Amino acid sequence: MDPEEGHDRWRRGRDELFAHHPAGPLLPADRERFTGLPVAPYDPAHRFEVPVGDAGPQVRDVVTGTDGTVRFERVGRVRLGTSTPSTCGGWASAAAGRSSR
Repeated sequence: MDPEEGHDRWRRGRDELFAHHPAGPLLPADRERFTGLPVAPYDPAHRFEVPVGDAGPQVRDVVTGTDGTVRFERVGRVRLGTSTPSTCGGWASAAAGRSSR
């Protein structure tokens, strides 16, 4: 799937959750007239790829409002080469298993 198609698929999926998920934020009356959330169109200038580097193992348990406690495992780190370089961690739900890099 190309990135623009992926962006559209994400947008449609998010709209579907807002419109129909029982734990969604819309009231039943609002769901009937919901036509979608405002989302900027896909812009390839805001897309980038970076390598995922190794990171030491770390686990975080996050308490949610609907799913109880969800465990996340750190799967790597990325370094963003901006004017002020920064590093951020990548996390995956332990229930979903580890994704390949």
